[in-house]
Amino acid sequence: ADYMKEWLVQKKLITRVEDLQPSAAFSGQLHKFQQQLARWRQKQQDWKDTLARRERAPADGKRRKISEPPAADPKAAEEKPKEVDNGDDTDRAAESKTAEGAKHDGESKP
Repeated sequence: ADYMKEWLVQKKLITRVEDLQPSAAFSGQLHKFQQQLARWRQKQQDWKDTLARRERAPADGKRRKISEPPAADPKAAEEKPKEVDNGDDTDRAAESKTAEGAKHDGESKP
């Protein structure tokens, strides 16, 4: 009798069931799980987007709501003069010489 039980258990373990179909209850649970997984993934993506927007936020210390776009101020854009780079580096050279001279002025020579 023990031999027969052991043989039956082994047979059940290794016999392939070709026509096995999931039940309606399993299909329903699977569908619910897939919907929940989609919501979790969407939340994760929303959080990543929020963090990315925070990193791109202006560094001037002003805080605004993440969901609101920055307010466009047409007057501020008109008031700022645009600097034109004419390729002349004389101003930069003069500034660097002035800065170097200021460093050396503070040092005492023996």
